[in-house]
Amino acid sequence: FNVKKILYSSSCACYGNNQNSKEWDELKPESIYGLSKLGSEEFIKFYGRNHNIMFNIFRVFNTIGRSVDSEFNNRRLIPTLLNNIVSGAEINLFVQSNKKDACVRDYIHLGFVCEVFSKFIEKPTNKIINIGSGKGISGKDMAEKMFKLFGRNVNIKYSEKRSRELDLDYLK
Repeated sequence: FNVKKILYSSSCACYGNNQNSKEWDELKPESIYGLSKLGSEEFIKFYGRNHNIMFNIFRVFNTIGRSVDSEFNNRRLIPTLLNNIVSGAEINLFVQSNKKDACVRDYIHLGFVCEVFSKFIEKPTNKIINIGSGKGISGKDMAEKMFKLFGRNVNIKYSEKRSRELDLDYLK
């Protein structure tokens, strides 16, 4: 197909639970998803070097922004919080691997992600680039702020892991 350049949307999941990562930080995926993204990155770098194809790999952090209603979106934190504000349901947050602190995530708007991608369409650099704000907020803090904004009380429950999420604990 005469491909000359590749822009690949990878994930902060390559870093595992280190949500304030720099491009040179250790890669420690903790899920099959993160491992598959990291494997794809390696394939792209190998293929690019061996076939003279330019690439950029973007490790995108947690995107937020308007999107269509879907089962996937309804499992994400912000749509879930909005639904629970309307319904008054309790919030279920997941704790980090230390099993006590609510997960901290770096949220970035989808529009900004698109802007970054568009800047590299014409000028790929054979680099890995994080797309995030560099600032994290815990699920607990996000829930409390959103519920306060809407004048509601929040009842938070904590869980260790999402049941549907495969992990790599068996490799440790």
